[in-house]
Amino acid sequence: MTLRLDEGRQWTYEDYRALPEDGKRYEVLDGKLYVTPAPSPYHQTLSVRLLVLFYPLQAQGKGQIFHAPVDVLMPGATPVQPDLVFLTTEQAPLVSSRAIEGAPHLVVEILSRSTAGRDRTIKLGIYASCGVEHYWMLDPFARTLELYHLADGVYRLEVTLAEGDRHECLNFPGLVIEMTALFDGIPEID
Repeated sequence: MTLRLDEGRQWTYEDYRALPEDGKRYEVLDGKLYVTPAPSPYHQTLSVRLLVLFYPLQAQGKGQIFHAPVDVLMPGATPVQPDLVFLTTEQAPLVSSRAIEGAPHLVVEILSRSTAGRDRTIKLGIYASCGVEHYWMLDPFARTLELYHLADGVYRLEVTLAEGDRHECLNFPGLVIEMTALFDGIPEID
């Protein structure tokens, strides 16, 4: 269950920084504070598998992959904590001692019951308006991965991958997604 606190208040990054380190995930979207419980073990397993998928690109010097929790500061999202963030080599200056400050090349969200609505609406709109070129949503319930690309300020669905699919990512040369391997050993989630 996601909570939104102090609905009439406009939260700032400074307010966010004063919150307790209590293991919860806090995000400020359009000035509203959202609190989400820690991710499930299945969620974390999928996150690690995606991280491993991107690591060869980092090892080849093609960019850098980060996983939550990491603050990303963009207009309207101060901060947001995507599940995974990929920066190109040219975007290395976005990394500061406190956060990633600017729009990453790719943001990945792993949907949960408490975040799916926000990931598909509020975050999708914020990421598009900030210029995040690629937005992926991994749905562990449907066992699908949706790949979106920003075109003319709007996300266009490139492909929806389902279990059994294999996809070579033209926007990330050398990256091949094997959906069966991604979900291997993870029980059906209802």
